[in-house]
Amino acid sequence: MNTENGDNPNRKGKRVDHHYFIRFRETHPGSSDSWDMSTVRNISKTGVLFNASRSHNAGSILELKLRDPLLNEESSLQIKVLRCKPMGMKNVYEIAATIVGIDEKTREAFEKTIDLFIKQEEEKKG
Repeated sequence: MNTENGDNPNRKGKRVDHHYFIRFRETHPGSSDSWDMSTVRNISKTGVLFNASRSHNAGSILELKLRDPLLNEESSLQIKVLRCKPMGMKNVYEIAATIVGIDEKTREAFEKTIDLFIKQEEEKKG
């Protein structure tokens, strides 16, 4: 579990350091249809932290695709960029985003998957 930021009272869910492979792209009219790829640094039921090869403005809506092991298929989520900051290397940005759109079937499986990862991390510690 990620504890680098301590207990943030604004955080709604526990983060897990599960490294999903993701694809993402901006969804606004006129945006490129090309997908960027990354690995999630940490994820919760309400948000995600990952690196990107280009900057995205706070407030931007991105389509994010990840493979959920419980569904055994690629899930599509809509996320809203909360912050995007350079990481000190050329073309590397840290993106923190909140999940703003997900269909009910995907949400149920996604939440069960996050619960499973939290349980596994707690068992490792204890």
